[in-house]
Amino acid sequence: MKIPRKDDTAKRVITVGGGKGGVGKSIVASNLALAIAQTGSRVVLVDCDLGAANQHVLFGIDRPKPGIQALLDHKIESLDQGLTPTHHPNLHLMAGTWASGGVATGRHKNGSIE
Repeated sequence: MKIPRKDDTAKRVITVGGGKGGVGKSIVASNLALAIAQTGSRVVLVDCDLGAANQHVLFGIDRPKPGIQALLDHKIESLDQGLTPTHHPNLHLMAGTWASGGVATGRHKNGSIE
């Protein structure tokens, strides 16, 4: 795999996923993001877990900015507004949602449940 250089203009998307919880997706994604950031590339780690997001915890962030759920709900208008800086150079986090929000619980804004 070629690691993007700092001067590369092309954007890369790497996804880590799986159908079962507890198999290490978050750890793999966070370590991969950190390793790439350490090469000098700018990295945004997007936590797409809409029920039990934990990337912010792995990076020691108590209060991440409103992230992916806020973007989906149009509470923020752009990815940049939801980026939380980490303690690591070149690495920002777009937080997921933890134990709240309509998508994670199946609850609609009108109160009905799927």
